[in-house]
Amino acid sequence: MKRIFIIIFSIFIFTFFLFSLDNPDKIVLGYDEVDNYPWVMADQTGITFELLKIVEAKIGIKIVYEKYPWKRCLELLKDNKIDGAINSSFKKERLEMGTYPMISETEPDITKRIHMEGYSLYRLKGSSVAWDGKNFINVNGIIGAQTSFSIVDKLKKDFGLTVDDSVKSVDENFNKLLKKRIVGAVLQTSAADFVLENSPKFKDKIEKVEPPVEYKAYYIMLSYDFIKKYPDIAKKFWQTIQEVRESKEFLSKQKEFFKKNK
Repeated sequence: MKRIFIIIFSIFIFTFFLFSLDNPDKIVLGYDEVDNYPWVMADQTGITFELLKIVEAKIGIKIVYEKYPWKRCLELLKDNKIDGAINSSFKKERLEMGTYPMISETEPDITKRIHMEGYSLYRLKGSSVAWDGKNFINVNGIIGAQTSFSIVDKLKKDFGLTVDDSVKSVDENFNKLLKKRIVGAVLQTSAADFVLENSPKFKDKIEKVEPPVEYKAYYIMLSYDFIKKYPDIAKKFWQTIQEVRESKEFLSKQKEFFKKNK
């Protein structure tokens, strides 16, 4: 009996050892230090963090969060100093920094997204600056955007606009708009709408232009070093994000968040 116990115990220890070799003790994810309502807030609240709490429990690996300016976050990902970056839309150029869940060399797997989000044009009330769904109209000046956000290149390359992306937050862009240092701002819709709705000084003077300029998926990127060391865990991580995002448990958490943050 004692011998059987020793054998079973040895098998358990060996299995645990193998699991430890094949799995990290934690996953370190970087995120933007600027609030991005309702997804990722600087204080680690937001819908994306609610999703990741459930993912963490399901994969059985601790997730650690580190806050940085977004540009720095991507640099750390490229240098393999963090394991992943939260809330990144797909840009081909970013494949130099890390990777997305992919279905081909050039196309991300949209089913593994964390959420969908849009960008909209904001202008002073009474301004003729507009977006008709295809082109910008009456833009006689500079358009504001947030530092290192993916929309910046699109505004410059696809529409030939002069873009000021020297500030990081929605509030800073709205302040520039009020001071007429920019003629409009193209910002992430959910975050900008939240600031507009909750700030009288902006709400009375600034308005959103319909339709959205862009609407796209956002992902959690992982570093190449992490993918190389833990390929199975990376696949499981992204797959679990999909499963949790569609689950009743997460949808319930999402509803609770909006009720608390109306």
